[in-house]
Amino acid sequence: MLISQVGLTILNIDFLKSWIWGTFFIAVFGIIIIVLNTGRLRKSFLLSLFLSILYTYLCFFISLAILSPIIYILKIFFDINLKMDIGFISLNINKCFFLLSFGVISPLLTYFFYSLLFTFNRDRFFYVIAILTMVILTIIGLFTDVYNTTNYSIPIIWQPIMLFALQLILYRDKIKL
Repeated sequence: MLISQVGLTILNIDFLKSWIWGTFFIAVFGIIIIVLNTGRLRKSFLLSLFLSILYTYLCFFISLAILSPIIYILKIFFDINLKMDIGFISLNINKCFFLLSFGVISPLLTYFFYSLLFTFNRDRFFYVIAILTMVILTIIGLFTDVYNTTNYSIPIIWQPIMLFALQLILYRDKIKL
């Protein structure tokens, strides 16, 4: 009986569906950005497509891995479940680190990785778009339910904002300001 319970726990269908959906959704971003910008690629289409999908996974896992050891160390010394209420926003250390990962580290990594695939200038316009993107993602992250495992709003919000920001940066020369 114990072995079957462990097997069912390992083969948790909800977790498996969530994991498959999440990995698919990460790859979609890499595919869309390459398909929309084939004329701006530095490398061949297939190589760029492979690298783009690889970069999206790297961005996701690195942004999580950067903060995970810090959260682990803080859990040893502090009660990280202490909540601080600011108006109608409730913050704790976990959510603050999530906001750093979701709103700051992940966009910075995305800009870095895609600068390897595309040519774009790092001028004032680039920095304005990058900072605005990070501010918007952080503000949106404040109002989302981070701990709801069935909540798919984070990648659904993150991807269009980052796609739009990258499009603005890539097609800056076509934009009339």
